[in-house]
Amino acid sequence: MASPTSKEKLDEQPDVAGSRRRSSTLQQIANCLAILMLSSPDLKDRTDAQKIVQLGRLGFDRHDIAAILDTTPGTVSVRLTINKKSKSKRRGAPKRN
Repeated sequence: MASPTSKEKLDEQPDVAGSRRRSSTLQQIANCLAILMLSSPDLKDRTDAQKIVQLGRLGFDRHDIAAILDTTPGTVSVRLTINKKSKSKRRGAPKRN
């Protein structure tokens, strides 16, 4: 059996650049949808803290939320942590030490 030529080897390689472009494009679409959602009448007058929580629920990570709301990832992390702690207190969950 003959070994594959270099062209055949290239054809078998994953299209990394194409995959990155698709990933980037999907991220741009997700960001656009998030901005549309935040400008809806239901969320337009909400605070950034409330918007951070909403975007977190939709699965955006802290870096994406920070970019969308023009803030820092640290601010987003703090807000999400505060929200998580307040939810556990409302549910009556025991506090971890």
